[in-house]
Amino acid sequence: MDLPLRAPTKMTVQDVPGAFPTVDVPDHAHYTIGIVILIVGITGSLGNFLVIYAFCRSRSLQTPANIFIINLAISDFLMSITQSPVFFTNSLHKRWIFGEKGCELYGFCGALFGITSMITLMVIALDRYFVITNPMASVGVTSKKKALMILVGVWLYSLAWSLPPFFGW
Repeated sequence: MDLPLRAPTKMTVQDVPGAFPTVDVPDHAHYTIGIVILIVGITGSLGNFLVIYAFCRSRSLQTPANIFIINLAISDFLMSITQSPVFFTNSLHKRWIFGEKGCELYGFCGALFGITSMITLMVIALDRYFVITNPMASVGVTSKKKALMILVGVWLYSLAWSLPPFFGW
Protein backbone atom coordinates (compact mmCIF):
# COMPACT_ATOMS: atom_id res chain seq x y z
CA MET A 1 0.00 0.00 0.00
CA ASP A 2 1.41 3.35 -1.01
CA LEU A 3 1.02 6.27 1.33
CA PRO A 4 0.45 9.72 -0.13
CA LEU A 5 3.45 12.03 0.05
CA ARG A 6 3.08 14.81 2.57
CA ALA A 7 5.33 17.69 3.37
CA PRO A 8 7.03 17.15 6.73
CA THR A 9 5.67 19.24 9.53
CA LYS A 10 7.90 21.22 11.81
CA MET A 11 8.08 19.64 15.25
CA THR A 12 8.39 21.81 18.31
CA VAL A 13 9.43 21.03 21.85
CA GLN A 14 5.76 20.99 22.85
CA ASP A 15 5.17 18.06 20.45
CA VAL A 16 7.65 15.84 22.29
CA PRO A 17 6.55 15.19 25.85
CA GLY A 18 9.45 15.13 28.28
CA ALA A 19 11.91 16.54 25.71
CA PHE A 20 13.17 19.06 28.23
CA PRO A 21 12.21 17.89 31.69
CA THR A 22 11.76 20.68 34.16
CA VAL A 23 12.28 20.79 37.89
CA ASP A 24 10.06 22.71 40.23
CA VAL A 25 12.29 25.42 41.61
CA PRO A 26 11.03 27.64 44.42
CA ASP A 27 10.31 31.23 43.39
CA HIS A 28 12.87 32.63 45.82
CA ALA A 29 15.63 30.60 44.08
CA HIS A 30 14.81 32.24 40.74
CA TYR A 31 14.83 35.69 42.32
CA THR A 32 18.00 35.09 44.33
CA ILE A 33 19.98 33.77 41.35
CA GLY A 34 18.62 36.59 39.18
CA ILE A 35 19.72 39.24 41.66
CA VAL A 36 23.18 37.68 42.07
CA ILE A 37 23.65 37.59 38.28
CA LEU A 38 22.44 41.21 38.02
CA ILE A 39 24.99 42.30 40.64
CA VAL A 40 27.75 40.38 38.85
CA GLY A 41 26.65 41.94 35.53
CA ILE A 42 26.60 45.49 36.89
CA THR A 43 29.98 45.02 38.58
CA GLY A 44 31.46 43.47 35.43
CA SER A 45 30.08 46.19 33.18
CA LEU A 46 31.27 49.01 35.41
CA GLY A 47 34.70 47.52 36.12
CA ASN A 48 35.45 46.68 32.50
CA PHE A 49 34.15 50.05 31.32
CA LEU A 50 36.58 51.76 33.72
CA VAL A 51 39.47 49.68 32.35
CA ILE A 52 38.52 50.63 28.77
CA TYR A 53 38.15 54.30 29.77
CA ALA A 54 41.55 54.39 31.50
CA PHE A 55 43.20 52.72 28.49
CA CYS A 56 41.69 55.23 26.06
CA ARG A 57 42.60 58.27 28.20
CA SER A 58 46.24 57.39 28.91
CA ARG A 59 48.77 57.14 26.07
CA SER A 60 51.29 55.43 28.36
CA LEU A 61 48.92 52.49 28.86
CA GLN A 62 48.59 51.82 25.12
CA THR A 63 51.34 49.21 24.85
CA PRO A 64 51.12 45.97 22.84
CA ALA A 65 50.80 43.89 26.04
CA ASN A 66 47.99 46.15 27.28
CA ILE A 67 46.18 45.82 23.96
CA PHE A 68 45.59 42.19 24.93
CA ILE A 69 44.27 43.32 28.32
CA ILE A 70 41.92 45.82 26.73
CA ASN A 71 40.59 43.13 24.39
CA LEU A 72 39.81 41.01 27.44
CA ALA A 73 38.03 43.97 29.04
CA ILE A 74 36.01 44.58 25.86
CA SER A 75 34.90 40.95 25.52
CA ASP A 76 34.05 40.75 29.24
CA PHE A 77 32.15 44.06 29.05
CA LEU A 78 30.13 42.79 26.09
CA MET A 79 29.49 39.51 27.92
CA SER A 80 28.19 41.43 30.94
CA ILE A 81 25.82 43.67 29.00
CA THR A 82 24.41 40.93 26.74
CA GLN A 83 24.03 38.10 29.26
CA SER A 84 23.22 39.57 32.67
CA PRO A 85 20.06 41.61 31.83
CA VAL A 86 18.56 38.74 29.84
CA PHE A 87 19.27 36.21 32.60
CA PHE A 88 17.88 38.57 35.24
CA THR A 89 14.70 39.23 33.25
CA ASN A 90 14.09 35.53 32.68
CA SER A 91 14.68 34.83 36.37
CA LEU A 92 11.95 37.34 37.26
CA HIS A 93 9.55 35.55 34.89
CA LYS A 94 10.81 32.11 36.02
CA ARG A 95 11.04 30.96 32.38
CA TRP A 96 12.57 31.90 29.02
CA ILE A 97 10.55 34.77 27.52
CA PHE A 98 12.55 35.86 24.47
CA GLY A 99 11.55 33.12 22.01
CA GLU A 100 13.64 30.87 19.81
CA LYS A 101 15.58 33.62 18.00
CA GLY A 102 16.29 35.35 21.30
CA CYS A 103 17.64 32.07 22.64
CA GLU A 104 19.90 31.63 19.61
CA LEU A 105 21.20 35.20 19.89
CA TYR A 106 21.74 34.85 23.65
CA GLY A 107 23.70 31.64 23.10
CA PHE A 108 25.69 33.18 20.23
CA CYS A 109 26.72 36.19 22.32
CA GLY A 110 27.61 34.02 25.29
CA ALA A 111 29.72 31.72 23.12
CA LEU A 112 31.38 34.51 21.11
CA PHE A 113 32.37 36.67 24.06
CA GLY A 114 33.20 33.70 26.29
CA ILE A 115 35.49 32.07 23.74
CA THR A 116 37.07 35.43 22.94
CA SER A 117 37.83 35.97 26.63
CA MET A 118 39.33 32.50 27.03
CA ILE A 119 41.53 32.74 23.94
CA THR A 120 42.60 36.26 24.92
CA LEU A 121 43.66 34.91 28.32
CA MET A 122 45.70 32.28 26.48
CA VAL A 123 47.35 34.99 24.35
CA ILE A 124 48.16 37.03 27.48
CA ALA A 125 49.65 33.95 29.14
CA LEU A 126 51.79 33.18 26.08
CA ASP A 127 52.94 36.79 25.85
CA ARG A 128 53.94 36.80 29.52
CA TYR A 129 55.63 33.40 29.11
CA PHE A 130 57.85 34.68 26.31
CA VAL A 131 58.70 37.87 28.21
CA ILE A 132 59.60 35.94 31.38
CA THR A 133 61.55 33.09 29.78
CA ASN A 134 63.46 35.23 27.30
CA PRO A 135 63.32 38.85 28.46
CA MET A 136 66.08 40.30 26.30
CA ALA A 137 64.93 38.65 23.06
CA SER A 138 61.30 39.67 23.55
CA VAL A 139 61.96 43.42 23.91
CA GLY A 140 60.28 45.19 21.02
CA VAL A 141 59.23 41.96 19.27
CA THR A 142 55.49 42.50 19.71
CA SER A 143 54.37 45.67 17.98
CA LYS A 144 50.92 47.23 18.16
CA LYS A 145 50.24 46.06 14.63
CA LYS A 146 51.26 42.48 15.48
CA ALA A 147 49.12 42.56 18.63
CA LEU A 148 46.11 43.77 16.64
CA MET A 149 46.65 41.04 14.02
CA ILE A 150 46.71 38.42 16.80
CA LEU A 151 43.44 39.81 18.16
CA VAL A 152 41.83 39.68 14.71
CA GLY A 153 42.73 35.99 14.74
CA VAL A 154 41.23 35.61 18.22
CA TRP A 155 37.91 37.15 17.13
CA LEU A 156 37.79 35.13 13.88
CA TYR A 157 38.49 31.92 15.79
CA SER A 158 35.72 32.78 18.25
CA LEU A 159 33.31 33.53 15.40
CA ALA A 160 34.20 30.23 13.74
CA TRP A 161 33.01 28.37 16.86
CA SER A 162 30.02 30.65 17.59
CA LEU A 163 28.36 30.93 14.18
CA PRO A 164 27.73 27.26 13.19
CA PRO A 165 24.67 26.81 15.45
CA PHE A 166 22.91 29.53 13.41
CA PHE A 167 23.30 27.28 10.36
CA GLY A 168 21.94 24.15 12.00
CA TRP A 169 25.21 22.64 13.25
